Amino acid sequence: MCPTKVISNIPITFKDIQDVNSEVARSDYGVEDTLITECFRKYSENNDPLIVAMKVALIDTTNSTRLYQHKSKINLRALADLICAIPHFDKRVKQGDAELVKTIAESNGKVNIFSFATKYCCYHNRNIYGRDDYSIYDFILEKSLPLYFGDITKEELISWKEGCLYGEYHKYIGEKLGELEKVLGCEIGRREFDRYIWFKNRVPGKRPVPADWKKETLECLQGLKGRAITSQDVAGLLKIEQSTAKIFLDRLIESGDLEKRGRGRGVRYSLPEGEEELRPQET
Repeated sequence: MCPTKVISNIPITFKDIQDVNSEVARSDYGVEDTLITECFRKYSENNDPLIVAMKVALIDTTNSTRLYQHKSKINLRALADLICAIPHFDKRVKQGDAELVKTIAESNGKVNIFSFATKYCCYHNRNIYGRDDYSIYDFILEKSLPLYFGDITKEELISWKEGCLYGEYHKYIGEKLGELEKVLGCEIGRREFDRYIWFKNRVPGKRPVPADWKKETLECLQGLKGRAITSQDVAGLLKIEQSTAKIFLDRLIESGDLEKRGRGRGVRYSLPEGEEELRPQET
């Protein structure tokens, strides 16, 4: 069993990554992923513009890449023709050729469709060939990755997107996965990871995971002083997922800021006895 150690600015555990991916698989997104798999396996090749156009539309619809906003610069037929004209596309996408993302993203030179390009390549590579060579890029990952890792900024990510520098993005994600795997002792797939970050930070009615999570959680607990605290209490006050709140509370136990009582569904958290004030500490 993998340990539950956490690293990064915001706690990440292997169990939470697994739980989120299981939740996604059970949701409507999982149903659509199955649909994409069945469609792509039936029409796997990219040499017929009519079939490619249907696959482009399917990815655009299910992944909200909003290609319609660029219709005046590149229409569906033109994009399908462009993909079909890429030499040895099917062989290269199976092998995880990162250059394919750049080629599609630059399209006809009039518009940058970087996010769509990462998704089109990823779904072919993973859903047809069962590989995990591509990392998806979208707005949620763009705004959320800097909250988790202090060595990247939103501006850097945007510069990679605008320059169609997929190789830089791919390398960075690979390095972060390597660091996580070293600490957690478990292998984490690229698709597992971007699904995790995406889902954690886009659930309807929930805010993105706070970057200064410890300070906000401790301030939240001040209002619950003198009573038993549950992860549901914290999730409601911080407007985050309950599973995330539980990770925050467990990490505060490790740092000595909280005490834990009970087991399973009966678990409760409380401030250490004699504690007059909770002072946020550096994470």
